[in-house]
Amino acid sequence: AACIIFFDINITLHQSCMIVFILFISTLSCTGIGLMAAILPLISVESGAQATYIVQGLLLIFSGIYYKVGVLPKWAQAISKLSPITYTLEACRKVLENNNDISYEVYIISIISLIAIPLGLYTFSLAERYTKVVGKLKRNG
Repeated sequence: AACIIFFDINITLHQSCMIVFILFISTLSCTGIGLMAAILPLISVESGAQATYIVQGLLLIFSGIYYKVGVLPKWAQAISKLSPITYTLEACRKVLENNNDISYEVYIISIISLIAIPLGLYTFSLAERYTKVVGKLKRNG
């Protein structure tokens, strides 16, 4: 919304609705990844919160936020295919370019969501059990 105001972008209601839909399904997949990153503060209390920034930075680097994925080395392009943000950005770019064929990107984001959310819940529950057994959750103050 801010970009539309500041950069005088002409966007239709249909394009806006498509972008909101893309962002909604992308949020689901990022929630799963966030659940997996949330175990880092449980496992390492001292540096776990800072380690989540590493996960965030890696997602940003490999997803094509700063530059197109095509300029990355081949090994980094392979990693970028695992990130839902890569497909989110590509779908939003297509919508803004009036190319409404985003079915591939939506399909991939949905598949990642279906995998990431249960996997995130499972890994978080494992980490929670581990920290209870080790006693890291029993603190005062």
